[in-house]
Amino acid sequence: MLLLKIFHIVKRTLKELLFLFGFIVDSVFDALPPLRKRKKYQNFDVVIVKFDALGDLFISLSFIHDVSRNDKVLIIADEVYLDLLKVYGYQVLPVNKLKYIKNLFYRFKIRKIISKIYCDTLINLNISRPNLASDSICSGVLSRFKTGFMADRVNSDLLAELLYKNLYSRLIDGLKFQHELEKLSAISEAIKIESVQNTQIQATSKGEYFLVALGAGQKGRSWAYENLVEVIRFVYQKYRIKCFISGSNKEVNTAKKIVKSLKASVDIESKAGMTSVIEYVDLVKGASFVISNESSAIHIANFYHVKSFCILGGGHYGRFVPYPTDFQWVHAISYKMDCYGCNWNCKYVRIDKESPPCINGITAHQVIDKIQNILQ
Repeated sequence: MLLLKIFHIVKRTLKELLFLFGFIVDSVFDALPPLRKRKKYQNFDVVIVKFDALGDLFISLSFIHDVSRNDKVLIIADEVYLDLLKVYGYQVLPVNKLKYIKNLFYRFKIRKIISKIYCDTLINLNISRPNLASDSICSGVLSRFKTGFMADRVNSDLLAELLYKNLYSRLIDGLKFQHELEKLSAISEAIKIESVQNTQIQATSKGEYFLVALGAGQKGRSWAYENLVEVIRFVYQKYRIKCFISGSNKEVNTAKKIVKSLKASVDIESKAGMTSVIEYVDLVKGASFVISNESSAIHIANFYHVKSFCILGGGHYGRFVPYPTDFQWVHAISYKMDCYGCNWNCKYVRIDKESPPCINGITAHQVIDKIQNILQ
């Protein structure tokens, strides 16, 4: 227990120092003549800054759609999402997030570009902030009104909060709300954007396969592959539809183990490490249903009205999953514990090394029962 507490303190302290270093670097850059001399602005009604994970992006897509209906909008986002956002017709300024944080020459280049952007309203759509990329980018864009969410101390601590406290015209208290969709609604009200029902998001699922999505950001947040083997075997025997497995390069070996365990009795194929972002999204939206850890697959499936079954731990319980009651596409399976809401600062294990009790406590039979109850 004590070692885990020390580990979390050290990790948070190092991140705070990284925030401070980035803040000082930006201040030095902005004082240099190439950035101070602004010849001609690119003008937009709204600039949206979005640098969190793919699942967060899909939770926010309906909000972005609402903002873009009547305004000239620029999205500054991680370059890995460029092709995806272009598919939806958005104007995008792509930034390599990791390179921006780690490479000072690249950081200067990007700040030179954004120093020539002016907008009426700037929205930092990263719900966990301060953020090493999004707050820095927001500080470089000239805007009449800047808004975002108050610090929630998930990615940072007090120092980072103070560094960027005066950057924004108004900050929304996201801690008043549970799910990220509710927090986005608060932003809509703050900037007076009317939300509409987007009727063009439903996928035309043919039901020819079901998808098992591996990975969940950290090793310990993923359910044991032996449990997935049991669930996949049951689903195939009962419904006789093919199984695809998706995942990043990190999940290739796990996918191979699952396929090896099942290939004699199940029509199964791994796509792990083989898909682009767009191909991965297409794989999710074309599925009959999805089985996944708490990952982007759940939010993509919800966006396209595809049923999903989420093996849900307690670290962010209620923030991403379960969805509000009026969303009927996401079905969560969890093992309730009194330490829910720990932001994955687990007091039992190191999440980057092993799974916590709230994940290990979920059984294959629970998932199978949920699938049967919903699909029947």
